[in-house]
Amino acid sequence: MDIKFKYSNVYETHLNPDARPLTHTEIVTKIATMEAFWKEYYTNIESAYKEVTGLSFKRDSVICYVNSGKTFSDPLSLEIEDDKDMQDNLVHELIHILLTDNHSSFEAKQLELYKKFPEEVFTTKIHVIVHAIHLLVAQKLFPERVDRIVNYSVLRAYRKSWDIVKEMSAQAVVDSVFLNK
Repeated sequence: MDIKFKYSNVYETHLNPDARPLTHTEIVTKIATMEAFWKEYYTNIESAYKEVTGLSFKRDSVICYVNSGKTFSDPLSLEIEDDKDMQDNLVHELIHILLTDNHSSFEAKQLELYKKFPEEVFTTKIHVIVHAIHLLVAQKLFPERVDRIVNYSVLRAYRKSWDIVKEMSAQAVVDSVFLNK
């Protein structure tokens, strides 16, 4: 999948009205860094997603907005921060896109998995799957970054989803949702 990394002042202003202004150099440097990362690793990342889940992207391209403070998958947006954090967040957000593109193929098994932890909020539930995939992909491609990825977020829902992945094992989570879809 092709990713067009870009900055939009209009998007930035609406997304982060109180954010510190980004310099032209920051923007250009981070976009170049992310483009180089994606060019070097996209084939391996997409292959790892396919190997882990059996899924492929349904779209050929996506725009990724770099910005001063928010990371999410729709529209694909990355906060400008440390290069490795941006790269790991890109892998994470692309998993969300991969799952969205293919949702109908595994929805029933996803709902069965969610029944195992009914007291958890939706953010925790969806991130059990996302984090399990991310962990397996990182172990294959970036094993030196696994601890960094697991410990990145301090949000309760994310921490709880990592706890569930550790309890069940990433492979068991993935198998429960994607094995024999």
